[in-house]
Amino acid sequence: MIAEENNFLFEAYNSYHDAIHTMPIRNDSYIRAAAILIKLRSIETDNDKKTKLENHLNIYVNVLENIKEKDSELMFATGIIYSILGNTDKAGRYLEMARSYYPASAYYAFETSKFYFNCAQIQQAEKTIRSIDVYMPQYLKNGYVMHGLYIHKIRDLESLIEYSKGNYANALKIAMSNLKDAENDKFNIAHSRAREHVTKEQLVFYLKNRVYYFENLLKQKK
Repeated sequence: MIAEENNFLFEAYNSYHDAIHTMPIRNDSYIRAAAILIKLRSIETDNDKKTKLENHLNIYVNVLENIKEKDSELMFATGIIYSILGNTDKAGRYLEMARSYYPASAYYAFETSKFYFNCAQIQQAEKTIRSIDVYMPQYLKNGYVMHGLYIHKIRDLESLIEYSKGNYANALKIAMSNLKDAENDKFNIAHSRAREHVTKEQLVFYLKNRVYYFENLLKQKK
């Protein structure tokens, strides 16, 4: 499976890479090529090959950083690449710039809060999560939502944050609410323009395992 996915991704990357050099410069070509490199790196198990992919990402992030346009996707991609390369200062700056252009994006909010969580900046992660509360009525409008899956991911992250703070009962409460909403289709996760496609069955299975994990943890604590 990984080999097949690698082959497909390399072909896609080569297509975007060729397009960059044969057509007028387009931000989306650079962004998509970088996104494929990120995916390839995430599934690569060979350290030497992973290092080569990181070298390519260094080249792309320098190109993206020198495109002086107020483009949220450009800023977001730059931030994600810097987070992968370990430059947390630049990563945080670019992710926040992207969010300032598109504050209603649950996808941006999720990736940014996950970045802060991974950097052990718990308060900043929680602040980012809470920042999208004002947009919840929009997320619930039928047909509007491209963000449904990321609402679930944000709430899953929120449960992990509570777990990291030792609040196991609250972590379970959030996880159970998240599972219930997934089972009842509260948020649309199947929008045609969604960035990531996951079936309801896959999501529910994942969230059930999260609930079981916290339930078993609490039983052990008694």
